[in-house]
Amino acid sequence: MEDSTMPPRNPALSCGVCKSFLEAVTRMEIFDNEGELMEGVTPPSFESLQFPLGTQTQILNESECKEHQPLLAACVRNGAKETFSRLDLSIYRGRLSLDMEYLEDDTPWVNQPAQFLLLENSDRQGISMGRSLDRDYIDPRLVQQWIVDCAEHHGTKCSAKLLKMHSSLKYLIDCVDMCLVPAPEAASYVALSYVWGQVPTLKAKRDNLETLQERGIFNHLEGEIAATIRDSMRLVPMLGERYLWVDSLCIVQDDEDSLRRHITQMASIYEYASLAIIAADGKDASAGLPGLRNVSKPRTLPPILKLTENLSITARMEDQLRRGPVTTRGWTMQEQIFSRRKLVFFKNSVRWICRSNTYYEDIDTPHDLDSKLVRIDGGEALHSLSPFDLSLDVPDLSVFCNLTYLYTQRKLTFDEDVMSAFASTFSSMSAAFPHGFVYGLPAAFFDAALLWRSRGNRLVQRVSSNAGVLCPPSWTWAGWQGYLEMHAFTSACYMKNGPFQWSTSHWEPYQAIPMLTWYTRNSKDGPQLPLPFQNKWYDYKRRYMGKEVDLPDGWVFRTEDAEEETKRIAEILETRGRYRRWVDDPECEVSYQQLQTTYYYEHPSCPNIKFWHPVPLGIDSKPTDTSQRPPSYWRYLCAQTQRAKLWGFKPRYNTTLDRALSYQHPNMFVVPMFGISLGVTAVFRNEEGDEVGELSVDSKEDLEQIYEAEQNGVLCDIVAVSRGLHYPDPQPVERETWSFYNVLWVVWEDGIAYRRGVGRVKRSVWEGLQKENISLVLG
Repeated sequence: MEDSTMPPRNPALSCGVCKSFLEAVTRMEIFDNEGELMEGVTPPSFESLQFPLGTQTQILNESECKEHQPLLAACVRNGAKETFSRLDLSIYRGRLSLDMEYLEDDTPWVNQPAQFLLLENSDRQGISMGRSLDRDYIDPRLVQQWIVDCAEHHGTKCSAKLLKMHSSLKYLIDCVDMCLVPAPEAASYVALSYVWGQVPTLKAKRDNLETLQERGIFNHLEGEIAATIRDSMRLVPMLGERYLWVDSLCIVQDDEDSLRRHITQMASIYEYASLAIIAADGKDASAGLPGLRNVSKPRTLPPILKLTENLSITARMEDQLRRGPVTTRGWTMQEQIFSRRKLVFFKNSVRWICRSNTYYEDIDTPHDLDSKLVRIDGGEALHSLSPFDLSLDVPDLSVFCNLTYLYTQRKLTFDEDVMSAFASTFSSMSAAFPHGFVYGLPAAFFDAALLWRSRGNRLVQRVSSNAGVLCPPSWTWAGWQGYLEMHAFTSACYMKNGPFQWSTSHWEPYQAIPMLTWYTRNSKDGPQLPLPFQNKWYDYKRRYMGKEVDLPDGWVFRTEDAEEETKRIAEILETRGRYRRWVDDPECEVSYQQLQTTYYYEHPSCPNIKFWHPVPLGIDSKPTDTSQRPPSYWRYLCAQTQRAKLWGFKPRYNTTLDRALSYQHPNMFVVPMFGISLGVTAVFRNEEGDEVGELSVDSKEDLEQIYEAEQNGVLCDIVAVSRGLHYPDPQPVERETWSFYNVLWVVWEDGIAYRRGVGRVKRSVWEGLQKENISLVLG
């Protein structure tokens, strides 16, 4: 008897590849509004299934079927691999995806270049149900429905403005009268986020400002306006709006005061916009917004494969949005973080992303479906940070760490713009970090922030394109482009239960304990001034940790439930000991259990967060003297410290020493050090050949130099910058201890030290080394 749950068979469906598609489709699971299985569907919700398709030759060359070839060929092109070993279908959590196996550097890899969507004659909705689309043009009624759904169902989460607009907008584009107009007070407007690139386009300047305010002028000058801007002008009225803000026309480009004023409040400009148009596909401003009827060129959508009379499938290409041009550019990051509602043009389709939900043009889902279920772009940057995190009064270093991690991966046309492109984000965090930033390092947490490190040794030092404008110095993350790690850069050192705490299999957060007084200079030989507010958090720790009274305003001392605290510590020790072979650090004078405190502190501005000790909050701080030059412009960092020499080596790979290669990175070795199985890429050795510390090298070239010198190593000049303790749990000053020294590997040029890496040296080793007292100047 024929299975009644199977779709009607197509007699012409004789191709093995097409049969595999049909079999997979019958097993797919469709979720309802609550993320549960639709009624009558029996497989378990997290079942993972695979359906083989075949090799490249079988699928695209030998097969005589012309039905599946166009669809799979488009998917393969999206995978950006000319050759592959085989293709399979896989089902996981209700989604049907294409698995592409291929070889790269003789290593087998698998990626998923496409997810498939069902197109059927029914009214079912779900995460795998495709929407029948016009093949050439976007339906503006769908976008208008998203706007209505957000306004009616999402409340203050999407409507609230968290930042202040310190100065009103000067100009907006009137998309009805097609000219530039003085911005009406409290006018609703749309903002455009795009990659400008090197494309010539019409700009507002002092000498044409009056002309650009003539009614209909943009109709006459449309040939001079880049396609993305021109298409956006036509799109805005379709969205029920009148005004558009675009940087090239709404900022007078040859007015330095106008440029500076807008750059420092760019985050506010995008947050105050009713929505932002994100041109995510465009490599520059000439790309346009394909698929707008009577406005732009038609779009191209993936082919459709018909399986039965009532059932077809199509593909949605799985290039993640975080890899699109607009999401890899430095200037656009703050625009995407702070925009409350985003209309994103990507892969010839459109999607809606707001603070509450995500809607896709090609996926037919209810407006109230949990966005975590429907979202398909993983950890892409448009979702991963919220201005709700950045605007807290409490300084959460873990959030700031994530923010800088995302930003340093992005590219700038001119590296010297790195601080300007981030300036508005710094301004938005002034409540959380009221004492400001020194070239991107929060002054109140300076010693912890100074310990940023390269992730996978893939950093490249920024180089200015303008001899008259310098890039940030080597000692700050802002002076480098690539991937960062900030393991001491975490709120775990002052939050007992912070919302964004983390660890990895071969790393744990650790403390930076200040030991130096830092000064800054404007020039190499200029006078030096103390760094304002340096390590203010540590000052609070010294003054208040362990005290029950005489605390800063609002702070309250609490004690833990003794039984619950004992249970919590036991669980930590058991879990970490089991999974990370975590033991007490032999360099530490006390055990982890002895480091625990039975008390914590609370503040009404951040309920539900327990603090190890009070920390400086924005609501407690008085405005700083704005007449002084901001510390961010003081280039040289100075301190009295000690210098020593150790050798940088590739770690020994030796199973008898209980170490192995890490799955996290091909150059990472798992080495027992500081009480855990630590993931490192290089180690310090002393004259006797003993491994006495770990080294994170900033650049790939310097790491290769160490690896090539495997027999003799590379002699490293290192300078101490702080003390450290592997456990993040702090102690009152009278009981404070440390087990290592945080050091920078530096090279010298004309008396100035330039950073090449960061590391840690065992306390007993550093204190026994031959050292030299020096006046350190970091450039």
